[in-house]
This record gives sequence, C-alpha cells and structure tokens, in this order.
Amino acid sequence: MSSEYLHKSADRTNEQKAEESKRDTPREIYIDHGPPLPKQYGVDKVRLLVQNPTTITAQWELSGGIIGTIPEAGDTPQKLIKLLDLTRDSSLVHTLDPFADNWWFGVEPDTQYRVDIGVRVDGRDVWLLQSNIVHTPRNTVSDEVDGKWMMLNEQFRQLLLQGGFSDKRFVAQHLGASMGIISSSLLSEALFSGSLVSGQNIYGSLSSMTFGTRGKI
Repeated sequence: MSSEYLHKSADRTNEQKAEESKRDTPREIYIDHGPPLPKQYGVDKVRLLVQNPTTITAQWELSGGIIGTIPEAGDTPQKLIKLLDLTRDSSLVHTLDPFADNWWFGVEPDTQYRVDIGVRVDGRDVWLLQSNIVHTPRNTVSDEVDGKWMMLNEQFRQLLLQGGFSDKRFVAQHLGASMGIISSSLLSEALFSGSLVSGQNIYGSLSSMTFGTRGKI
C-alpha cells in the first residue's frame, strides 16, 4: 500500500472527525430580546399592586411635567408617599428618597388601600397623584362550602368524548345542556355503559346541572 494512499485515507478520516465534531457541538441559540426598555415614559402615574394578603407595592413615574406645578419654595421639596387604609379610614405618610420610584408596604388582609404621591414644601404637604384602589385578599381558608360550579362547554365535550360519545351527539346534547337539561337517556348511558372508569365521577362532574327528561336525543 503506497504512502500516498495512506495519506489520503488519513485526510478523509480527519475530515470525517471534523464533520462529526461540528454535528456534536451544540449551536448557540440566538434570542432577540428587542430594544432595551426606556427608563422613563414621560408620564405622571402611580400604580398600586397586590403581592399577597399582607404585602402591596407602589410604583410611580413623575416625568410628565407635574413636578413643574409645585409651588416655588425656599426649601427643596421633600417627596412623600401616603398609604391610605380606606377600610379603616386611616393613613400613614413616608418620606421618599428623591430618586425612589417604588415602595413596599406591609398591610392587613381583606382591606382596601390607595396611595398618594406628593411633596412637602415649606412645611406644607402638596399631593400630586392618586393611585388605583386595591383590595388585599383574605389570609384564611375560603368559607365557601359545597359550592356548585358550572362546567365549561369544552370540558363537558371532552368528558363525553372520553366516554365514547361522538361530536355529533355532543352538539345535540349541548342544545339541551345550554337550557339546564341533560336527557335521562344520555345520563343513563354515561353512568352504566361501562365506557367510563367510574359512573360516580361523571355524576359528580355533572351534578351542577339539572337533569331533565324532556324527550330523548
């Protein structure tokens, strides 16, 4: 075997290894994040958001010109935020860092709140913006017992399909179900056909509807 042949064979082997290496190397995924978000939008706005039953947060921006409406004063205006408990008719004022744009509050569950943004000028508080009103959720287990919830049409359709009923049959049955009626023949078929794992399950799922006997579909 000539040395030239061995050399060409070695080259082909190296090329194959290089191709395999390219295939095995994971490609870098490009993600287009779009342009960076602006730091300000040129608006005067404050929004209040609920994090959980005992925590809310306020976020604001004062770049729409409202600062220019502050009366002239000898002292530098001090920014303020006021938390208003609308349920108990009370409030609490905090002073703000000049560059702050958000504030977190520890609050009470099941209570309505609002915040105001303003400034203190020569010992006088001037309020510039009001936020939306939020209602914190309760911090207890729901007192709803044995609630009856309506089943969505698509859920009802999927339930019937699992039991072996056709789409055509569903359309006809849906006309009755939309009026609060499920035919006795369909109920009997669903409960006792054996196509469902448990007749008790479908009965529990459909118990929020009224089962009538206005004819058979």
